[in-house]
Amino acid sequence: ARIGNKFRFGNMLVFIATFLQAFLILYLVHWRLHRFDLSLDAVIKYFASGFVLSITSALFFESVLSIALKLVLVIIIPTQVAANDGGYGQMSEYQPYFTFIEQTPWNMYADSDGDKIAFHRQHPIISTIFLFLNAYVVAALVEELSKYFGFIMVEHPDFLCDSELKAAAEFSAGDGEDDDSGAGGDESEEDSVAENGIDESPCVSLTFEGAGLNCTGGGGGRFNCAGGGRFNCTGGDGDGGDLNRAMASENRQISKRFLGENDATKQHRVELHPAPARSSRSIGAGITVAMVSVALGFACCENLIYIFLYHGDSLQSEVVVLIFRSFFPVHPLCAAIQSIGVCKQQLENDRSIQLGRIIIPAIVLHGSYDFVIMLLSFLAGNEDGGNGNTWAISVALSSSIIFVAWVWYVKESDAQTVRLDQMDTARKFGGINVCC
Repeated sequence: ARIGNKFRFGNMLVFIATFLQAFLILYLVHWRLHRFDLSLDAVIKYFASGFVLSITSALFFESVLSIALKLVLVIIIPTQVAANDGGYGQMSEYQPYFTFIEQTPWNMYADSDGDKIAFHRQHPIISTIFLFLNAYVVAALVEELSKYFGFIMVEHPDFLCDSELKAAAEFSAGDGEDDDSGAGGDESEEDSVAENGIDESPCVSLTFEGAGLNCTGGGGGRFNCAGGGRFNCTGGDGDGGDLNRAMASENRQISKRFLGENDATKQHRVELHPAPARSSRSIGAGITVAMVSVALGFACCENLIYIFLYHGDSLQSEVVVLIFRSFFPVHPLCAAIQSIGVCKQQLENDRSIQLGRIIIPAIVLHGSYDFVIMLLSFLAGNEDGGNGNTWAISVALSSSIIFVAWVWYVKESDAQTVRLDQMDTARKFGGINVCC
């Protein structure tokens, strides 16, 4: 079956497999191990944040930094190389080492272009320095920051404490807009919540007037639960009268059920039964799953870019890139390492942990992984016939870096779990507000 001139059935299978690879890791990390620590709704939203928000910001800032590095190269070193020897009676022609046609951060140091190879051979030290900056600053720093803020930008009820949920419920229960019918909660109470902030008392129940239910109908009509609690439809292209007649009997039953037969001003009390208190370990696991979800969304979109934009010349190359990147899950591991610092800051209340200490370990891992691959590609491009062992050496070194980082994460995670269990034993923990 053929889908398009270039995108065929085999390409579609690779496209689906790219998503399935991310979903498989999510299934193992979330559903199999921590489905009671973070809701599926939160996982989906964090994944979407990484797939859309984090990758977009990373691409923008990486491109800006790549252009800045290229400008530095053009300024500080000779940028021209002889294209031919001229010959008798012919002027020598020159052309620049670099052009600004391709400014993407991934092909800035590609060794397929002859002029770039010539530059690398003539300036190996400068090339190595710029490879280092590209790996640790352009790639690692920007991407780790983008993933971190992709996690911070999503505010989800799973990480709100009881008093914050109470404040949100009170705001939702009251009428958030000015209503001519006087419906909604007391204005002074809303002002008090806005001025005094969040109450520290447990979120057990809330009270609001029966006139507090408002919503908009499809034809412009409005359901206004006012006074006696009836649904009165107003406005809406003539639909209101028909709807009122159809619902008249039902309205009387709703009014009787919620507010009583004759008391139109009776308050309706809604009891909110809080969920059992979550342990610090459970919240910490939820933070880790959330940050890994952001990273998987980011990695999934990045894999699509690598596979179809930079290696889409053949189906075989697409499959090879997908397999290679699937066996080295750098982004999820970096996100898990970041979660250690976030849990120290938010759960263990260690205020010495700031943004730098949260992301630096992940930057070291990510930058080292990228630098090794870039450096080996650079060395292989400078040596004729040196490409034979490059792939094997790259795989070996990459595997070693991932293994060392994984051992470090497991050690730190186990130590943090012990500390969180001790916190739960020492005191009752009610919730967490994740913020930067």
